[in-house]
Amino acid sequence: MTTHPAFLARMLSGARNYAEANKSDPFCLAVAMSQIRNGICGIHPETGAAAYYDAKPVQDERRLPPGMTFSDGRTTYQATAWRSMVRP
Repeated sequence: MTTHPAFLARMLSGARNYAEANKSDPFCLAVAMSQIRNGICGIHPETGAAAYYDAKPVQDERRLPPGMTFSDGRTTYQATAWRSMVRP
């Protein structure tokens, strides 16, 4: 299957994001890359629908437990959270 380079880059980036969001599965990235390589992910030849892995990173503000602070007095911090996880 031939895939446009921009769509391939989107699929690879999405697979990396999905694996980062799904850290509990150590084989997640390997499975996603295998499916991309074998043509499971891509554009469906009959319907034209796109099938790919993806997850959106967003910055989430989190609060420390009561009574705890950072050395500079802050009680909140920024952490990456993952939204809109998609898989084919």
